[in-house]
Amino acid sequence: AYDIIFFWVARMVMQGLHFTGERPFATVLLHGLVRDSQGRKMSKSLGNGVDPMDVIEKYGADALRLALVLSSAPGNDQRYSDERVEAASRFANKVYNAIRYVRMNLPEGFTPQAVTMDNVEDVWIVQKLNQTTQHMTEWLKDFEFGQAARAIYDFLWDDYCDWYIELTKIHMRENPETSSNTLSMLVFVAEQALKLLHPFMPFVTEELWQSLPHQGDSIMVAPWPSPQNLPANRAQDVMDRVQSLIRTARNLRAEVNLPPGQRVHFQMVADDAETLADWQMEAAAIREMVRAQDISWHVKAEGAPKPHHALTGVCQGGSVYLPLEGIVDLAVEQARVQKTMEQTQRELERVEKQLADQKFRERAPQPVVAKAQEQRLELLARMERLKERWEDLQ
Repeated sequence: AYDIIFFWVARMVMQGLHFTGERPFATVLLHGLVRDSQGRKMSKSLGNGVDPMDVIEKYGADALRLALVLSSAPGNDQRYSDERVEAASRFANKVYNAIRYVRMNLPEGFTPQAVTMDNVEDVWIVQKLNQTTQHMTEWLKDFEFGQAARAIYDFLWDDYCDWYIELTKIHMRENPETSSNTLSMLVFVAEQALKLLHPFMPFVTEELWQSLPHQGDSIMVAPWPSPQNLPANRAQDVMDRVQSLIRTARNLRAEVNLPPGQRVHFQMVADDAETLADWQMEAAAIREMVRAQDISWHVKAEGAPKPHHALTGVCQGGSVYLPLEGIVDLAVEQARVQKTMEQTQRELERVEKQLADQKFRERAPQPVVAKAQEQRLELLARMERLKERWEDLQ
């Protein structure tokens, strides 16, 4: 950290110039201090030090390394917390389970073939992999290790595990004749992603890489990934619309606490024909991922009627309707929404009264006033959502 500038950096530079006439190095990277959870410098007198061996024993060396890198920014201190290391450990488990899923589906003696991107999700995941590779390569050159680690973390957790793997499950079930290519894509993307993750989690990635079909003796000496050549394609736009639609439909299910296994009817209304075509390109995946019994598809210009007693959600390129009749007790739901509106209104009035008090605004610490203002905005937004829900239920 920066406290070694005088004790090591300056001394090495002076001795190098004195004895050799040359600088011993041209670049010095100084990271911040790792402080305790209260922001204090770790010291023996305070007794607030953390033994890394104890952390490694509990969570693993890779989890500790990733947690520290994710929290780092050049020159800035960071606060250590077990919660961050635990989160990194959960990430390692998620990656492990994803690779295990891939291995479980590989036939014995499977050799990956040259991949052909037959569907939109294949092109999309390679586009996302290209973006991650490009960004990480640039950030590592600039010593932005925290940003590089966050990039591969987000790619593996969100894009690969939460979306691509789930989409491939549906695709292989619906199109078993192309499963070999899908498995090759899963292996290819996993192998490239493990190489990108390797600098931050060397032990986990080595073990997982060795368990997949691969070339070479070790991931440590495997070539760094390079972006794949892709023709111009709308896959990113299509998947953005599909993901937005699925998230909106899932949020509507969550609002009325539908059990995960309960299948319901959805009505999807696109703003234009292009959006509708994009949605229907992934109709099987959408139906499965939102747990729909059936879906009716419409274009807004066709004047599709809004179903009665339905929740409404706005997504990228259109709207989602979840009819409530037959799946929830409308009277009970109306009473619940009304009670929540009354509670929210009382809380809003309390916060607004507090903010209207001049003495509070002048005497309270600025962070407290700012928090109250933020709370007021959140309550106003909540009231708007509740009013919309109330109208949907009428």
